[in-house]
Amino acid sequence: MVDDVPYLIDAGEGIWRGIAKAAMSHEGRLAQALAPRLLTKIFLTHLHSDHTIGLPSLMFLPWTCGKDQPLDVYGPIGTENLVEGILEAYRGDIVERVKGPEGKEDQGWRATAHEILEPGVVYRDGRVEIEAFLRPHGGFEQSFGYRFRSADRTIVWAGDGAGGRSFANAAVGADLLFSDVCATAYTTELTPWRSEAEGNAELFHIESRHLGRLAARADVGTLVLHHEQNYSEPFNPNALVEEVSETFRGPVISARDGDVF
Repeated sequence: MVDDVPYLIDAGEGIWRGIAKAAMSHEGRLAQALAPRLLTKIFLTHLHSDHTIGLPSLMFLPWTCGKDQPLDVYGPIGTENLVEGILEAYRGDIVERVKGPEGKEDQGWRATAHEILEPGVVYRDGRVEIEAFLRPHGGFEQSFGYRFRSADRTIVWAGDGAGGRSFANAAVGADLLFSDVCATAYTTELTPWRSEAEGNAELFHIESRHLGRLAARADVGTLVLHHEQNYSEPFNPNALVEEVSETFRGPVISARDGDVF
């Protein structure tokens, strides 16, 4: 968030519960900034279900808690179809809440899709400029990461996928880089959980030491790991942090729900 205005990224399962948890943590310091009425902008990296399945919660539940402004949904081609499909699926709920005994106002449920046709600046206001960059992820035609620039910090949310020039360029000078990551074992060995048909795992998630080298070359301030594919054997909960730290000497943090950076 910038100046207590939230800019959300992706909508996985439990997004609304996660927002509520963050609002109630940290002695309530985020409660006002995460008020339902302020949850009006979200940026989708790609359209895998684990990044979008919570979108209905974000579209409708804040409305039931007082949000009276439409939701702007930015994302790759296909975002409009996703949003329109959700609105149609919940038409009965909308009609009941507006026309029924609740008599709710008729704006807070609405959502507008903004499809990103090509990389570049996709949003700016008086607080932040947001730039989308492409990042290969499986067979998606479009999968984005986002670079946020405010008056005092640059934050890069890498999304999911491989390394590559656009990711490396976006990461340059970032104060915070949030990235997915997978264990070296996943990219170098055939294991009981990985079939030969999966091919190159780095088409889906960047390998730990590769990520460390990219962050080091980009002179990143702090590297934050999420969407972790940890296949260490025997299992070590710190395996990915340790692997990334072999090639990146700066701070490396394994993120948890409700963390503040």
